[in-house]
Amino acid sequence: STTVALFTGLAQSGVKAKSLSFASADSSLFDNPTATAAAQGAYYTSQIPPIDTNNPATNTMLANLKASDPSYRGGYPTFGLTGAYLAAVLTVKGLQVAGQNPTRASFIKNLTAVTNWNANGLLASPVSFNHFGTSEPIRCSWYVQVSGSTFKSANNGQPVCGKSF
Repeated sequence: STTVALFTGLAQSGVKAKSLSFASADSSLFDNPTATAAAQGAYYTSQIPPIDTNNPATNTMLANLKASDPSYRGGYPTFGLTGAYLAAVLTVKGLQVAGQNPTRASFIKNLTAVTNWNANGLLASPVSFNHFGTSEPIRCSWYVQVSGSTFKSANNGQPVCGKSF
């Protein structure tokens, strides 16, 4: 709601932005016709490969959400639900590398040796866990644009990358 209010306020103030990019895509935006109308043309980041690219990792995630969460109605899940799913995938990875009889210590030690984790294809750029306290040198994100009552992938469904600072 804050994002849409900002977008609306800028438009009402006569600001003709070429593009605006907001927080993570969430299909609940389309539950409100006023918000949907106000957000036309706005860009949102997508934590997952855009749904309209038919990415296998995204399709698996959405199928898992549908199977395990009766309240999930499809489309882009909320930021919180996506984050929780990614945390669960990371927990599985941690358990996979923790050894035959995992302990907290082996979980942490072995997970910090992982240097190219991409959440089974859900992340736009891989994450390394061996440099606590510093950013990845390159960060990538997917972007989607509000078009009618849906999000359409931007940049031909390819992530946009840049140097971290």
